[in-house]
Amino acid sequence: MSFGWSRDRWEEYLFDRVGQPLANAVVYQAKGKTIAKVWSEQRERFKRIAQKNAGVNDAEVIQKALDVGGKVFIAKGTYICSQTIKMKDVVVEFEKGVELKLGNGVNADLIQVAGTVVLKGEVILNGNNANNGSGILINAYDSIEKLVVDGLTLKYYPERGIRALETLTHNKVVIRNCKIYYSETLPEHKAGGWAISGKSEYLLVENCEMINIPNDAINYFGDIIRISNNTIKNTPDGGLHVAPISESAEIVVEDNHIENVQSNKGIGVGTDDSSVNLYNARVVNNYIKDVGDYSAIRMQYAYECIIEKNIIDGCPDGIVIALEGSGNTIANNRIRNITGTGIYARNNDNVIEGNVIDSPNNGIQLYNAYDNIVVGNRVKNAANIGIYEQSGDYNVIVANNVRGSATGISTVGTNTVSANNIT
Repeated sequence: MSFGWSRDRWEEYLFDRVGQPLANAVVYQAKGKTIAKVWSEQRERFKRIAQKNAGVNDAEVIQKALDVGGKVFIAKGTYICSQTIKMKDVVVEFEKGVELKLGNGVNADLIQVAGTVVLKGEVILNGNNANNGSGILINAYDSIEKLVVDGLTLKYYPERGIRALETLTHNKVVIRNCKIYYSETLPEHKAGGWAISGKSEYLLVENCEMINIPNDAINYFGDIIRISNNTIKNTPDGGLHVAPISESAEIVVEDNHIENVQSNKGIGVGTDDSSVNLYNARVVNNYIKDVGDYSAIRMQYAYECIIEKNIIDGCPDGIVIALEGSGNTIANNRIRNITGTGIYARNNDNVIEGNVIDSPNNGIQLYNAYDNIVVGNRVKNAANIGIYEQSGDYNVIVANNVRGSATGISTVGTNTVSANNIT
């Protein structure tokens, strides 16, 4: 195939080895213009469908390309958006060096998505929150089926970074390799200022950085939730909170680094009421440091869940299993420099095993708790009590090593067994 014209660099990128186009439409900037072109099979080349002076409202030109559907390529440049860009059933690939920026005083969403939408590339989405008081960078509405966000940087969002509308149920959201931040330094608390929030059937967040977020970085409800290998730093609220929408939900939070969250919890799993109980959730291999005034890990209404191999440092409380629930396993965690309680269980039939707790106020505390097994834990230098059965009965406390505590082990249950412990 002979093209008969000199292609720009973006055009060279868009053709495979046999001269076939790799996109249905393109957007680029040249000579002070923002231009959209669409592939013409008849002419065997891209033909221009829209053009405007660059930097005025580039969203109009981008929208023309997106309306073509299929795959759209956006070439490097700064695109000022004075209106919401709407995407439906489209794959958008951004060249490195693209920035989409909300114009001053727009106070609207930057991108709204529906159908199946894939966004990928090293693009910056800039909400310009110094000049906008409202707006979400990526907003998924009722008609979304699948949203994939891969490799993007979202910054300075006015309200939220990515939201899946809370009425959604049958859809998938995948967010990976992204960086999201609200400001350059720790911001003040902002109601609803989450980086990732909403509700969907499926959520995957992996390999992302969420830094300087004005609320919890993640606040999400779903049926299958996996939060893996992310970094969350510097929030005036908590790290993340996820909850089930059904009792068959599958929730996994693993391999995350959470640091300097000023209040609330580092990781919260479960609903705030008993409307939906939490079953078989796993919180594993996370590192949590410097939670301001609450627990590093908190589960509520939890049954048969696992909290294992986490490292917790410098928090008011380490691990809290609160309210109703039973049959949970808290094992092989490393907890140090806790001003409150290392592990606090307020329900029944849990196994607390193989944990190492250094320098808490109370090491392990059972409250209104029955039939728990506390075995093989090591508690060092508790300012108050190493293992404290505050209330409850029929607990088994065996083979624990409690050293350097003001009081080693304290029990109140008449049928509790405490044996073979080192104090």
